Amino acid sequence: MLSHPGVASSRLTDQVRSLSSADPTLVLVDASGSPEAAYGLFGRLRDELWQLDHRWVVAIDELDWPHLQRPPADAFFDITFDLRPLEAAQLVKLLARRDPGLNKLALVQIAEHSNGNPRRALEMARLAVVEDRPIDEIFNARGMRELAAARLGRPTSMLLAELENSRGPLSPSDEALLQRLGWTRERAGQVFRELEEGRIVDSTQERQARGRPRKLYFPNPHYPS
Repeated sequence: MLSHPGVASSRLTDQVRSLSSADPTLVLVDASGSPEAAYGLFGRLRDELWQLDHRWVVAIDELDWPHLQRPPADAFFDITFDLRPLEAAQLVKLLARRDPGLNKLALVQIAEHSNGNPRRALEMARLAVVEDRPIDEIFNARGMRELAAARLGRPTSMLLAELENSRGPLSPSDEALLQRLGWTRERAGQVFRELEEGRIVDSTQERQARGRPRKLYFPNPHYPS
């Protein structure tokens, strides 16, 4: 699987070119957290990729799909599939395959609280097993985050709702997020900081090929402790 360096990253170019000596294979690319990097790969390096005898499967969030519909990347994708949220029974099977050591009731409860999102289900299972968190405490954390955000005001509630329902961390520079909220990047950054100061969300740094690292925010799974 390819990593997510920036568009101008020489490391990305080197990785792609190194595939020319590999036997034809299936290459899986998770672009859910970096649509601009995906556009750089399948746009800027499109002609080079076409010369390789590999097949490519790219996963990207629905709201980020327009990034790959821009020329020249748009010509790369012949077939697209819209993956809908999983049913609770499907999530239970997915969790069971990971054999997390949880009983069937716990798996069902996690699946029902995941809103069809496999990433969220796996994160809940990780909290329950690795951090030995009680299931009820994990479920109640979201409600407590929402209550705390509501006390800060409507903007914080709106942004937290976007974050809770996303398929991964979000940044103030995410174009789809800004379009949905009707905000500027500066406004999103301000509200994210309010949520972080209240310990309702946490953050991490994503290194970029150029410039400062990008700050990504995600719900604080340990709130309010």
